[in-house]
Amino acid sequence: MLGEVFVGLDVHKSTTVVTVLDCEGNRVDQAKLSSADSELIEYLNRFPGPKRVVLEACNVWPHVYDAARSTGADVVLAHPFKVRVISEASLKSDKVDSDSSARLRLLNSVPTAYAPEPSVRDLRQLVRDRVFYLRKEQDVKNHLYAVLLRRGITYEDGILGLKRKRETLRELHLPEIDRGLDVLVDLEEGCKELDMAVHQAFLASKEAQRLSTIPGIGEITAVALVAELCPIEEVSQH
Repeated sequence: MLGEVFVGLDVHKSTTVVTVLDCEGNRVDQAKLSSADSELIEYLNRFPGPKRVVLEACNVWPHVYDAARSTGADVVLAHPFKVRVISEASLKSDKVDSDSSARLRLLNSVPTAYAPEPSVRDLRQLVRDRVFYLRKEQDVKNHLYAVLLRRGITYEDGILGLKRKRETLRELHLPEIDRGLDVLVDLEEGCKELDMAVHQAFLASKEAQRLSTIPGIGEITAVALVAELCPIEEVSQH
């Protein structure tokens, strides 16, 4: 009966190549799966014994990591650049990368990267979403100012930051202005919701509240620091 297995995942946007080794390094199986979590879970459940899984950190790692963990597997996240240095091969392919990762796992030689828990990932995404949409909001304002300049329309400095005054721009009856103002309103509403979510995260985080006692660090900065740097003992090890 097959016992403990070591599994290397080479993850891409739409596919995942899997290599399975036994404890002696013999290749038990190799397969190419779709990116569907259900397919990976079904595949890993074919191996009832202990499973030690490794995948490289990439832009789609979180859902694959969580799917593998849901099968009871011991999953580690590999540092992609350090793995390439260790297992550099003249012939590169998805199957070779998957096999190399599995062998590093077998040898307990995986250069690991920090894999935040889902709650930490969600907090990071919240903070990054806020930054993203605030930038979009400023982009729209810059676009509207550019439209006014191109048309030779004078305006009061900072008019787009004052809701009551910027509505007077609709009296110009310019479609590009109206479109921009509509988008700006939607973005501002979205940013308000994000600010409320960040505030709730602040109230729920003792670490953020302690950080906010430092002069110059407000709620948003404190939450951002907690999201990106906590737990500090985990981040410092990687």
